[in-house]
Amino acid sequence: PSVGETYQGGIVAYLLAPGDIGYDSNTPHGLIVARHTIGNLGPQNFSPTGGLTWGPNTITVGSFRNGVGAGLDNTTLMLAKIPTPSGQQYFDYGQSATGHYSAFSAQQYTSFGPGASPISAFGDWYLPSAYELGLLHLQRALFFTGPNVIIYYYSSNENPSNNMQVMCYRFSTALYNTYLLKSNILRVRAIRAF
Repeated sequence: PSVGETYQGGIVAYLLAPGDIGYDSNTPHGLIVARHTIGNLGPQNFSPTGGLTWGPNTITVGSFRNGVGAGLDNTTLMLAKIPTPSGQQYFDYGQSATGHYSAFSAQQYTSFGPGASPISAFGDWYLPSAYELGLLHLQRALFFTGPNVIIYYYSSNENPSNNMQVMCYRFSTALYNTYLLKSNILRVRAIRAF
């Protein structure tokens, strides 16, 4: 696969390079970004009109790992520490934007297209780490287009100095990142490793 290619349920956004953990000169590995943004209408609706929360401001998850692959570990921590609405195992489309959260929605993402049959059965999507979102920014023209470029996206990284905040990115021309409250209504772009 090459960067920009449709592959395994999404778009190849990054290929591991020498020095990256998991790099193999004989077998390519990297990151795949979901073809669609997740907003308030859930992980299977590709026309979000709003966003969702990262999680409650009152819960400290400890999701401080950063780097390629760190988002998966952070997402796993979030899923373990943040309760889902009414104990739901799957996304509840009847909930409000504050009733479900970013890691849960990223993990539930399926790569179905509107009105199309399933593209894949990949179930290993996760919320990117701040570093992984930075890598996505380098290839933003491949998948962050239109009005979404001025909207903030969540990373899986909490602020180590303030547990009510997480690192968020805006995919405009220049990389812009900042810590924002977990309770803000923002967007999610799930990724997976291959």
